[in-house]
Amino acid sequence: MHKKLRSTCGFALLLIIAAVAFGQRPRTSPSQDSPDNSTNMPTPPPAPASVKAKYEGGVKTKVRYLTLQYSDPDSNVAGVTSFKLDNKDILDSVLFTLAGKAELSRRGEVFVRKKP
Repeated sequence: MHKKLRSTCGFALLLIIAAVAFGQRPRTSPSQDSPDNSTNMPTPPPAPASVKAKYEGGVKTKVRYLTLQYSDPDSNVAGVTSFKLDNKDILDSVLFTLAGKAELSRRGEVFVRKKP
């Protein structure tokens, strides 16, 4: 019984090794096999000696975002949302108003609710 099992496992191992060796052989495509492949390809046009570029200076605007992360244990809803605001004054106004109403304390640049 053990001899039959051993020979079956050995044969299976031999088949696996042969399959891996067959799969790892180098492959050639039909286009690489033809010797006159380079004569069929047209030559590309020469590259220009110089290129002129003109920079049209764009208007840079600084956009402020207010990102809120919320979690409601009563309705089991949590998420993140962002608001695009025009300038820093509006951002600060909205931020301090929301933080005051939600009784959040400032920690660096963010507002957090202290755990009870």
